[in-house]
Amino acid sequence: MKSVGIVLAGGILIVAMGVVSAFAADAAGLYADKCSVCHGPNGEGAQTGPALKGDDFITGHTVEEVKQVILNGRGGADKLHPEVPLDMPGGLVTEEEAGQLAKYVKEDLQK
Repeated sequence: MKSVGIVLAGGILIVAMGVVSAFAADAAGLYADKCSVCHGPNGEGAQTGPALKGDDFITGHTVEEVKQVILNGRGGADKLHPEVPLDMPGGLVTEEEAGQLAKYVKEDLQK
């Protein structure tokens, strides 16, 4: 009976690892599709969007705060990078996708 529990626990761990890998791949694909045009493929920035890698707002705020900017955008008096000609648009992704992207840009993109 003990070996069944060990096999079951091992199986759950493998499935969980697969879910984490799938999440990372989905978030990276979502970033490539929705964000990289303005923020660069590796978060290094471009003429149309600031760098996200090493950005004080990204590194210094919570996933939830970053998610809200992704969802709602940022511009006008709230704009953090006035040298960038475009405002950050909102409404480009779902709430779930915004959460995935926020976690991705705070963690994986910072490596």
